[in-house]
Amino acid sequence: MRLGNEDDTYMELTWMQAHMLGDSPDVMDVSMTFTPAIAYQQSKNTFTTNTDLGAEANGNDFKFVLRQAFLSASNIFKTAPEITVWSGIRFYDRFNTDPEDYFWLDTSGYGTGVQNINVGIGQLNFAWIGGLNPSFIGGDTGTHFKQTFDLRLKNIDVGFGKLALVLIGNYEKGGNYNQTYSNGQFVGSTFEPNGSIIPLTNPFHTDSAWGIGGGAIYTVNFGPGGGNNSLTAYAIFGRGATNFSSGDDIGTIQGAENLFLFRHPGFKGTVNVGDAFDHAFTYRAGFQAYIALPWYHSEPAPVAGASKDGKSVAPVGPAPAVPLPWFSVGFFGDWEETYNGFAIGGATGPGVGVGGNIVDPTASVVNKIVFGHTH
Repeated sequence: MRLGNEDDTYMELTWMQAHMLGDSPDVMDVSMTFTPAIAYQQSKNTFTTNTDLGAEANGNDFKFVLRQAFLSASNIFKTAPEITVWSGIRFYDRFNTDPEDYFWLDTSGYGTGVQNINVGIGQLNFAWIGGLNPSFIGGDTGTHFKQTFDLRLKNIDVGFGKLALVLIGNYEKGGNYNQTYSNGQFVGSTFEPNGSIIPLTNPFHTDSAWGIGGGAIYTVNFGPGGGNNSLTAYAIFGRGATNFSSGDDIGTIQGAENLFLFRHPGFKGTVNVGDAFDHAFTYRAGFQAYIALPWYHSEPAPVAGASKDGKSVAPVGPAPAVPLPWFSVGFFGDWEETYNGFAIGGATGPGVGVGGNIVDPTASVVNKIVFGHTH
Protein backbone atom coordinates (compact mmCIF):
# COMPACT_ATOMS: atom_id res chain seq x y z
CA MET A 1 0.00 0.00 0.00
CA ARG A 2 1.24 3.52 -0.84
CA LEU A 3 0.04 6.42 1.30
CA GLY A 4 1.33 9.89 2.12
CA ASN A 5 3.66 11.89 -0.10
CA GLU A 6 2.94 10.05 -3.33
CA ASP A 7 1.24 11.10 -6.54
CA ASP A 8 -1.48 8.56 -5.89
CA THR A 9 -2.96 6.30 -3.24
CA TYR A 10 -2.52 2.67 -4.22
CA MET A 11 -3.33 -0.60 -2.52
CA GLU A 12 -3.48 -4.30 -3.34
CA LEU A 13 -5.91 -6.41 -1.30
CA THR A 14 -5.40 -10.17 -1.50
CA TRP A 15 -8.06 -12.78 -0.74
CA MET A 16 -6.75 -16.34 -0.40
CA GLN A 17 -9.09 -19.31 -0.01
CA ALA A 18 -7.44 -22.63 0.86
CA HIS A 19 -8.79 -26.21 0.87
CA MET A 20 -11.70 -25.40 -1.45
CA LEU A 21 -12.52 -29.12 -1.84
CA GLY A 22 -11.96 -29.86 1.83
CA ASP A 23 -8.90 -30.86 3.83
CA SER A 24 -9.17 -34.62 3.43
CA PRO A 25 -5.93 -36.26 2.27
CA ASP A 26 -7.98 -38.14 -0.33
CA VAL A 27 -8.89 -35.05 -2.40
CA MET A 28 -6.90 -32.47 -4.29
CA ASP A 29 -5.83 -29.46 -2.24
CA VAL A 30 -7.24 -26.60 -4.33
CA SER A 31 -6.73 -22.95 -3.40
CA MET A 32 -7.68 -19.62 -4.92
CA THR A 33 -5.89 -16.26 -4.86
CA PHE A 34 -7.59 -13.02 -5.87
CA THR A 35 -5.85 -9.61 -5.75
CA PRO A 36 -7.52 -6.42 -6.98
CA ALA A 37 -5.56 -3.17 -7.04
CA ILE A 38 -7.25 0.10 -6.15
CA ALA A 39 -5.68 3.44 -7.13
CA TYR A 40 -6.93 6.94 -6.42
CA GLN A 41 -5.15 9.79 -8.19
CA GLN A 42 -5.58 13.50 -7.62
CA SER A 43 -3.55 16.69 -7.61
CA LYS A 44 -1.11 16.90 -4.72
CA ASN A 45 -0.06 20.49 -5.45
CA THR A 46 0.37 22.54 -2.29
CA PHE A 47 -2.14 25.39 -1.81
CA THR A 48 -3.95 24.55 -5.07
CA THR A 49 -6.73 27.03 -5.80
CA ASN A 50 -7.70 25.62 -9.19
CA THR A 51 -10.01 22.66 -8.59
CA ASP A 52 -9.66 21.50 -12.19
CA LEU A 53 -6.08 20.29 -11.77
CA GLY A 54 -5.29 16.59 -11.76
CA ALA A 55 -6.83 13.38 -13.01
CA GLU A 56 -10.00 13.95 -10.99
CA ALA A 57 -11.03 16.63 -13.48
CA ASN A 58 -11.70 14.08 -16.24
CA GLY A 59 -13.23 11.31 -14.15
CA ASN A 60 -10.15 9.05 -14.22
CA ASP A 61 -9.21 9.57 -10.59
CA PHE A 62 -10.34 6.09 -9.43
CA LYS A 63 -9.07 2.86 -10.97
CA PHE A 64 -9.82 -0.77 -10.17
CA VAL A 65 -7.33 -3.21 -11.73
CA LEU A 66 -7.07 -6.99 -11.53
CA ARG A 67 -3.59 -8.09 -10.42
CA GLN A 68 -4.08 -11.73 -9.50
CA ALA A 69 -6.81 -14.32 -10.04
CA PHE A 70 -5.59 -17.90 -10.18
CA LEU A 71 -6.22 -21.41 -8.92
CA SER A 72 -3.58 -23.83 -7.73
CA ALA A 73 -3.92 -27.54 -6.96
CA SER A 74 -1.61 -29.93 -5.13
CA ASN A 75 -2.00 -33.50 -3.80
CA ILE A 76 -2.77 -34.58 -7.36
CA PHE A 77 -0.18 -37.35 -7.32
CA LYS A 78 -0.23 -39.40 -4.12
CA THR A 79 3.44 -40.30 -4.47
CA ALA A 80 4.39 -36.61 -4.87
CA PRO A 81 1.66 -34.49 -3.21
CA GLU A 82 3.89 -31.40 -3.19
CA ILE A 83 3.67 -31.00 -6.99
CA THR A 84 1.43 -28.00 -7.66
CA VAL A 85 -0.39 -27.03 -10.87
CA TRP A 86 -1.65 -23.46 -11.29
CA SER A 87 -3.51 -21.45 -13.91
CA GLY A 88 -4.66 -17.82 -14.18
CA ILE A 89 -3.07 -14.40 -13.78
CA ARG A 90 -0.51 -14.06 -11.02
CA PHE A 91 2.71 -12.61 -9.67
CA TYR A 92 5.09 -15.34 -10.77
CA ASP A 93 8.14 -15.86 -8.53
CA ARG A 94 9.33 -12.29 -9.08
CA PHE A 95 12.47 -10.72 -7.61
CA ASN A 96 13.15 -7.10 -6.79
CA THR A 97 15.56 -4.81 -4.98
CA ASP A 98 13.32 -3.46 -2.22
CA PRO A 99 14.78 0.03 -1.60
CA GLU A 100 14.60 0.85 -5.32
CA ASP A 101 11.32 -0.99 -6.02
CA TYR A 102 13.28 -2.40 -8.97
CA PHE A 103 11.94 -5.71 -10.30
CA TRP A 104 14.88 -7.23 -12.13
CA LEU A 105 13.07 -10.54 -12.81
CA ASP A 106 9.30 -10.36 -13.22
CA THR A 107 7.51 -12.68 -15.64
CA SER A 108 4.11 -12.15 -14.01
CA GLY A 109 1.04 -12.40 -16.22
CA TYR A 110 -1.61 -14.76 -17.59
CA GLY A 111 -0.53 -18.37 -17.89
CA THR A 112 -0.24 -21.83 -16.43
CA GLY A 113 2.51 -23.85 -14.84
CA VAL A 114 3.78 -26.66 -12.62
CA GLN A 115 5.82 -26.15 -9.43
CA ASN A 116 7.72 -28.15 -6.81
CA ILE A 117 8.83 -31.09 -8.94
CA ASN A 118 11.52 -32.83 -6.90
CA VAL A 119 14.47 -33.71 -9.15
CA GLY A 120 16.95 -34.63 -6.44
CA ILE A 121 19.28 -31.62 -6.37
CA GLY A 122 16.39 -29.17 -6.20
CA GLN A 123 12.85 -28.29 -7.22
CA LEU A 124 11.88 -27.79 -10.86
CA ASN A 125 9.26 -25.20 -11.87
CA PHE A 126 7.93 -24.64 -15.39
CA ALA A 127 5.48 -22.02 -16.64
CA TRP A 128 4.05 -20.56 -19.83
CA ILE A 129 2.99 -16.90 -19.51
CA GLY A 130 1.48 -14.54 -22.08
CA GLY A 131 1.54 -10.78 -22.48
CA LEU A 132 -1.00 -8.99 -24.71
CA ASN A 133 -1.15 -5.45 -26.10
CA PRO A 134 -4.55 -4.78 -27.73
CA SER A 135 -3.78 -1.15 -28.60
CA PHE A 136 -2.72 -1.92 -32.19
CA ILE A 137 -4.50 -4.14 -34.70
CA GLY A 138 -3.14 -5.98 -37.71
CA GLY A 139 -5.13 -7.83 -40.33
CA ASP A 140 -2.71 -10.77 -40.38
CA THR A 141 -1.82 -10.93 -36.69
CA GLY A 142 -4.67 -9.42 -34.67
CA THR A 143 -3.11 -7.84 -31.59
CA HIS A 144 0.50 -8.09 -30.46
CA PHE A 145 1.28 -11.01 -28.14
CA LYS A 146 4.44 -12.09 -26.30
CA GLN A 147 4.95 -15.67 -25.18
CA THR A 148 7.24 -16.52 -22.26
CA PHE A 149 8.54 -19.99 -21.40
CA ASP A 150 10.01 -19.97 -17.89
CA LEU A 151 12.07 -22.88 -16.49
CA ARG A 152 13.64 -22.71 -13.02
CA LEU A 153 15.62 -25.12 -10.86
CA LYS A 154 15.45 -23.87 -7.27
CA ASN A 155 16.66 -24.70 -3.76
CA ILE A 156 20.00 -26.17 -4.81
CA ASP A 157 22.21 -26.43 -1.71
CA VAL A 158 25.48 -24.58 -2.38
CA GLY A 159 27.66 -23.59 0.55
CA PHE A 160 25.70 -21.68 3.17
CA GLY A 161 22.80 -20.79 0.88
CA LYS A 162 20.46 -21.80 -1.90
CA LEU A 163 21.08 -21.46 -5.63
CA ALA A 164 18.38 -20.99 -8.28
CA LEU A 165 19.04 -21.43 -12.00
CA VAL A 166 16.77 -19.64 -14.50
CA LEU A 167 16.20 -20.32 -18.21
CA ILE A 168 13.71 -18.18 -20.17
CA GLY A 169 12.67 -18.22 -23.81
CA ASN A 170 10.40 -15.76 -25.63
CA TYR A 171 8.58 -15.44 -28.93
CA GLU A 172 6.67 -12.49 -30.43
CA LYS A 173 4.92 -12.99 -33.76
CA GLY A 174 5.56 -10.29 -36.32
CA GLY A 175 3.14 -8.71 -38.71
CA ASN A 176 1.66 -5.52 -40.11
CA TYR A 177 -0.18 -3.14 -37.79
CA ASN A 178 -2.38 -0.52 -39.43
CA GLN A 179 -5.16 0.31 -36.93
CA THR A 180 -5.53 1.59 -33.37
CA TYR A 181 -8.26 2.99 -31.09
CA SER A 182 -9.40 6.59 -30.93
CA ASN A 183 -9.12 8.51 -27.67
CA GLY A 184 -11.76 10.97 -28.85
CA GLN A 185 -10.15 12.80 -31.76
CA PHE A 186 -10.60 14.07 -35.30
CA VAL A 187 -9.41 11.88 -38.15
CA GLY A 188 -9.37 14.26 -41.07
CA SER A 189 -12.65 16.16 -40.78
CA THR A 190 -14.49 13.36 -38.95
CA PHE A 191 -14.65 13.13 -35.18
CA GLU A 192 -14.08 9.58 -33.96
CA PRO A 193 -15.47 8.89 -30.47
CA ASN A 194 -13.38 7.28 -27.76
CA GLY A 195 -12.82 3.55 -28.42
CA SER A 196 -13.62 3.52 -32.13
CA ILE A 197 -11.13 1.90 -34.53
CA ILE A 198 -9.12 4.31 -36.64
CA PRO A 199 -6.25 3.91 -39.14
CA LEU A 200 -2.67 4.60 -38.06
CA THR A 201 -1.01 7.62 -39.63
CA ASN A 202 2.09 5.49 -40.16
CA PRO A 203 1.40 1.74 -40.16
CA PHE A 204 4.38 -0.38 -39.18
CA HIS A 205 5.72 -3.86 -39.80
CA THR A 206 7.90 -5.97 -37.53
CA ASP A 207 9.45 -9.34 -38.14
CA SER A 208 8.87 -12.12 -35.64
CA ALA A 209 11.27 -11.93 -32.71
CA TRP A 210 12.82 -14.67 -30.60
CA GLY A 211 14.75 -14.49 -27.38
CA ILE A 212 16.60 -16.63 -24.88
CA GLY A 213 18.34 -15.92 -21.61
CA GLY A 214 18.88 -16.97 -18.06
CA GLY A 215 21.19 -16.79 -15.11
CA ALA A 216 21.62 -17.58 -11.44
CA ILE A 217 20.29 -16.28 -8.12
CA TYR A 218 22.04 -17.07 -4.83
CA THR A 219 20.37 -16.49 -1.46
CA VAL A 220 21.76 -16.85 2.08
CA ASN A 221 19.69 -16.45 5.28
CA PHE A 222 21.82 -16.04 8.39
CA GLY A 223 19.50 -14.99 11.21
CA PRO A 224 15.94 -14.64 12.47
CA GLY A 225 13.39 -12.55 10.64
CA GLY A 226 13.52 -14.16 7.21
CA GLY A 227 14.73 -11.64 4.63
CA ASN A 228 15.76 -9.19 7.35
CA ASN A 229 19.00 -11.16 7.77
CA SER A 230 19.82 -12.23 4.26
CA LEU A 231 22.01 -11.80 1.20
CA THR A 232 20.80 -12.16 -2.40
CA ALA A 233 23.08 -11.92 -5.43
CA TYR A 234 22.08 -12.37 -9.06
CA ALA A 235 23.35 -12.29 -12.64
CA ILE A 236 21.00 -12.72 -15.61
CA PHE A 237 21.58 -12.23 -19.33
CA GLY A 238 19.05 -12.12 -22.17
CA ARG A 239 19.18 -11.70 -25.94
CA GLY A 240 16.50 -10.68 -28.42
CA ALA A 241 12.98 -10.65 -27.01
CA THR A 242 14.11 -11.94 -23.60
CA ASN A 243 14.23 -8.96 -21.24
CA PHE A 244 12.98 -10.80 -18.11
CA SER A 245 9.47 -9.44 -18.36
CA SER A 246 6.37 -11.11 -19.78
CA GLY A 247 4.96 -7.77 -20.94
CA ASP A 248 4.77 -7.12 -24.68
CA ASP A 249 7.44 -5.06 -26.43
CA ILE A 250 5.30 -2.98 -28.79
CA GLY A 251 6.79 0.15 -27.19
CA THR A 252 10.27 -0.94 -28.26
CA ILE A 253 9.04 -1.60 -31.80
CA GLN A 254 7.49 1.87 -31.87
CA GLY A 255 10.79 3.32 -30.70
CA ALA A 256 12.51 1.93 -33.79
CA GLU A 257 9.67 3.29 -35.93
CA ASN A 258 9.94 6.74 -34.34
CA LEU A 259 13.68 6.78 -34.93
CA PHE A 260 13.08 6.19 -38.62
CA LEU A 261 10.40 8.90 -38.77
CA PHE A 262 12.74 11.30 -36.98
CA ARG A 263 15.31 10.74 -39.72
CA HIS A 264 12.68 11.01 -42.49
CA PRO A 265 10.36 13.95 -41.71
CA GLY A 266 7.10 13.89 -43.63
CA PHE A 267 7.37 10.21 -44.53
CA LYS A 268 3.98 8.62 -45.31
CA GLY A 269 3.40 4.91 -45.53
CA THR A 270 4.36 1.74 -43.68
CA VAL A 271 7.58 1.78 -41.67
CA ASN A 272 9.32 -1.59 -41.76
CA VAL A 273 11.06 -2.09 -38.42
CA GLY A 274 12.27 -5.47 -39.63
CA ASP A 275 14.36 -7.57 -37.24
CA ALA A 276 15.61 -4.70 -35.09
CA PHE A 277 14.39 -6.34 -31.90
CA ASP A 278 16.39 -9.51 -32.58
CA HIS A 279 19.52 -7.44 -31.90
CA ALA A 280 18.39 -6.39 -28.42
CA PHE A 281 20.05 -7.54 -25.21
CA THR A 282 19.52 -7.16 -21.47
CA TYR A 283 22.32 -7.76 -18.97
CA ARG A 284 21.66 -7.42 -15.23
CA ALA A 285 23.59 -8.18 -12.05
CA GLY A 286 23.44 -7.02 -8.47
CA PHE A 287 23.01 -7.81 -4.80
CA GLN A 288 21.10 -6.77 -1.72
CA ALA A 289 21.97 -7.56 1.89
CA TYR A 290 20.07 -6.86 5.11
CA ILE A 291 21.36 -7.07 8.66
CA ALA A 292 18.81 -6.80 11.46
CA LEU A 293 19.04 -6.39 15.24
CA PRO A 294 16.74 -8.52 17.45
CA TRP A 295 13.60 -7.11 19.03
CA TYR A 296 14.57 -8.61 22.38
CA HIS A 297 16.90 -11.27 23.76
CA SER A 298 15.71 -14.51 25.26
CA GLU A 299 16.14 -14.70 29.04
CA PRO A 300 17.22 -17.91 30.81
CA ALA A 301 14.22 -19.93 31.96
CA PRO A 302 13.74 -19.99 35.78
CA VAL A 303 14.44 -23.22 37.64
CA ALA A 304 11.68 -24.54 39.92
CA GLY A 305 12.51 -24.87 43.62
CA ALA A 306 13.55 -22.51 46.41
CA SER A 307 15.71 -19.41 46.12
CA LYS A 308 18.54 -18.57 48.49
CA ASP A 309 16.20 -16.55 50.72
CA GLY A 310 13.71 -19.42 50.96
CA LYS A 311 11.11 -18.03 48.60
CA SER A 312 9.58 -20.37 46.08
CA VAL A 313 10.39 -20.11 42.39
CA ALA A 314 7.69 -20.57 39.76
CA PRO A 315 7.91 -23.70 37.67
CA VAL A 316 9.45 -23.57 34.22
CA GLY A 317 7.15 -21.83 31.75
CA PRO A 318 7.00 -22.00 27.98
CA ALA A 319 10.18 -21.56 25.99
CA PRO A 320 11.11 -17.92 25.29
CA ALA A 321 9.96 -16.57 21.95
CA VAL A 322 12.44 -16.36 19.09
CA PRO A 323 13.98 -12.86 18.92
CA LEU A 324 12.39 -10.72 16.22
CA PRO A 325 14.23 -7.99 14.29
CA TRP A 326 13.30 -4.38 14.95
CA PHE A 327 15.98 -2.50 13.02
CA SER A 328 17.43 -3.47 9.66
CA VAL A 329 20.31 -1.98 7.66
CA GLY A 330 20.30 -2.63 3.94
CA PHE A 331 23.08 -2.55 1.35
CA PHE A 332 22.34 -2.97 -2.34
CA GLY A 333 23.73 -2.41 -5.80
CA ASP A 334 22.36 -3.06 -9.29
CA TRP A 335 23.98 -2.97 -12.70
CA GLU A 336 22.08 -3.09 -15.97
CA GLU A 337 23.02 -2.71 -19.62
CA THR A 338 20.11 -2.72 -22.05
CA TYR A 339 19.95 -2.27 -25.78
CA ASN A 340 16.60 -2.31 -27.62
CA GLY A 341 17.87 -3.17 -31.08
CA PHE A 342 17.96 0.41 -32.34
CA ALA A 343 19.75 3.55 -31.20
CA ILE A 344 21.02 6.97 -32.06
CA GLY A 345 24.75 7.06 -31.56
CA GLY A 346 27.95 5.56 -32.83
CA ALA A 347 31.57 6.66 -32.93
CA THR A 348 32.97 6.85 -36.44
CA GLY A 349 32.22 5.30 -39.78
CA PRO A 350 28.89 4.39 -41.36
CA GLY A 351 25.81 3.31 -39.47
CA VAL A 352 25.27 -0.43 -39.34
CA GLY A 353 22.18 -1.88 -40.98
CA VAL A 354 20.52 -3.12 -44.14
CA GLY A 355 17.76 -1.49 -46.14
CA GLY A 356 17.01 1.32 -48.53
CA ASN A 357 16.33 3.94 -45.89
CA ILE A 358 19.23 3.36 -43.50
CA VAL A 359 20.83 6.60 -42.36
CA ASP A 360 23.26 8.16 -44.80
CA PRO A 361 26.79 7.11 -43.70
CA THR A 362 27.91 10.71 -44.09
CA ALA A 363 25.39 11.94 -41.49
CA SER A 364 26.49 13.20 -38.11
CA VAL A 365 27.57 10.39 -35.81
CA VAL A 366 24.88 11.32 -33.28
CA ASN A 367 22.16 10.66 -35.85
CA LYS A 368 23.10 7.16 -36.96
CA ILE A 369 21.23 3.94 -36.48
CA VAL A 370 23.96 1.72 -35.08
CA PHE A 371 22.09 -1.57 -35.03
CA GLY A 372 19.03 -3.17 -36.56
CA HIS A 373 17.31 -3.34 -39.90
CA THR A 374 15.01 -0.34 -39.95
CA HIS A 375 13.87 0.50 -43.45
